Amino acid sequence: MCVFPYSVCKRFLDDSWPYITERWIKLNGEKCKISETTKSLGLNIDSKLNYKQHTEISVAKATRNWHILRKHCSTKWGISLPTLVYLYRSVIQPQVLYGAPIWAQKNIKSLQLFQNKILRSIFKNCLSPPISTAEALTGIPPIDLFCQSLTVKFLFKVKQKTT
Repeated sequence: MCVFPYSVCKRFLDDSWPYITERWIKLNGEKCKISETTKSLGLNIDSKLNYKQHTEISVAKATRNWHILRKHCSTKWGISLPTLVYLYRSVIQPQVLYGAPIWAQKNIKSLQLFQNKILRSIFKNCLSPPISTAEALTGIPPIDLFCQSLTVKFLFKVKQKTT
């Protein structure tokens, strides 16, 4: 059994699509379920192609993992600031931004909120500086610029492989 999102099925069907009440179609003799979302290569693709559900899931998962890492820290003992920054950049950020060249520009606001929470927790919530200052002190670039750089790298790789 295969699962196709609404937007994919709509392209295969004619103008009678809104009048079809069944939630199944047949493609190449195989019965396929029509759903609002599907997961492909780790990305949750929804019918509007805005990747909102994917963003929510990845941010929730990364927040959970960050809290597990932060649990072993305190204001007086535990992991130092450079180590926290290293953990964020090497573990949490790649986890959240998987496939970012495809979906991140549509959900940049929720990514900024996530990174702001992380930056505040890196400074352990005591006298934390403004976000722009925190980004400068930790060396973590603003998430929108980082996503744009990922997109440029991705497009450059695609261009190299096609030529």
